[in-house]
Amino acid sequence: MQGSNGEPSREIQSVLMRHHSEQTINSSDTDTPCPLIHQFPVEILARIFFECLPDPMSVPFDCAQLWTLGRICSRWRSVICLEMPLTWSTIKINFRSSTARAAKLSRHSAEIMRVCIQRTRECPLTIAFTCASDVGATARDDWLRSRVLSRLLPAKGRLKSLEVLNLSLEPQNARSLPRAVDIFEDAPKLTRVTMSSHLSLDTFRLPWKQIIEYRTKLMEVWNCVEVLHHAPHLRALHAKLERARG
Repeated sequence: MQGSNGEPSREIQSVLMRHHSEQTINSSDTDTPCPLIHQFPVEILARIFFECLPDPMSVPFDCAQLWTLGRICSRWRSVICLEMPLTWSTIKINFRSSTARAAKLSRHSAEIMRVCIQRTRECPLTIAFTCASDVGATARDDWLRSRVLSRLLPAKGRLKSLEVLNLSLEPQNARSLPRAVDIFEDAPKLTRVTMSSHLSLDTFRLPWKQIIEYRTKLMEVWNCVEVLHHAPHLRALHAKLERARG
């Protein structure tokens, strides 16, 4: 919590000053008082660490501060690993081109991902799959069909906790999708979906009868009617209407 000038809010300043006064009294009889920051409650430490992180932040490779803070001491590592599950819950997986650096990272990526997911505890996960911008069209088609979709197939029927789904693809990548991808069809808690405007509703098979919110950027009127037909329990439809072509 920060003020408009970027400094800690009065509420946090007040808590820190009060805690400092209490600790000064309690440690007045000790010869070697513990550094003040080590005396802070876990909640305050976690908040301080949170303010040091970039926003937005994703793991595992865009969060150098988390890994660094965890190396300072055992108490800080305990706070980072056990008391800040939300900071580990946004995961970005980049399907890079086959370079030596990518190969080196991939050898350890499974273990790194396991550690990150373990630290999220019971927090909802946000997982994004991205492709490096320097990958050519042929490579994009390959990673989308054979690498991404093939690796997601084992998840079919096991997405019991999936609640929100964002399907965003560049037009050139969308053209390489096979018809009727059914990975997300069996997701009993899925109620909110966002899709790119150029993705047709039949590109992905979804549990439409339980969807209550649908978002996209542009839609023609007949697309709105189609969504309403597919999702009889829809409560919110967010889209900008465009004029019908022709």
